[in-house]
Amino acid sequence: MPNFDDSKFQEAFLEEAIDLLENLNTNLLMLEKTPEDPNVINEIFRITHSIKSESALLGYMKISELAHKMEDIFEKVRTGKLYVNAEITNTLCFAYDMLIELISVIQNTGDDSTIDISEHLSQLEDILKKGDKKTVKPVKKEKKVLGLKERALQYKDKAKNLKAEKPPQKTEETKGETLKIKKGTVKSINITFNDFEKSK
Repeated sequence: MPNFDDSKFQEAFLEEAIDLLENLNTNLLMLEKTPEDPNVINEIFRITHSIKSESALLGYMKISELAHKMEDIFEKVRTGKLYVNAEITNTLCFAYDMLIELISVIQNTGDDSTIDISEHLSQLEDILKKGDKKTVKPVKKEKKVLGLKERALQYKDKAKNLKAEKPPQKTEETKGETLKIKKGTVKSINITFNDFEKSK
């Protein structure tokens, strides 16, 4: 749950997170076709790192913890300690589905702390342990992960639906003034005072 109550920061985070999840979905589809492509692997690592950091900044620790485990998997893939196979891609899709659910819960309630993610964390941790033992073998390029494309496309639709939803608008009064976000798409959670305008 966030450490502060600021709907403007929450709105900015949700917008950024949904964009990141859409990008993650695209790259998971590409990973299925080219599991050894370093550009795809590095991009997924970057996305999961961003989700982890930005969610932690606002106190959404369930999202941060889940994204952190996904990031750890791709750190091992990048360093050759893990090779992408059907088990990994299916586990990542399972975790991705939960990230979508967590974002939806935050949009509706502002709090992700009541959602149980223990099963997802356990599956990701199992993958990491196998990487430590170097027991996960590379997948043959001709082997296809059944159902991954269909699931990923379904998740993409979910992400688009989330993007179409707008969280309730709130204003915060400070010494007789109201802070308003300027119109436009928020591209980063790194919000400064310049992103706001004062109006009486």
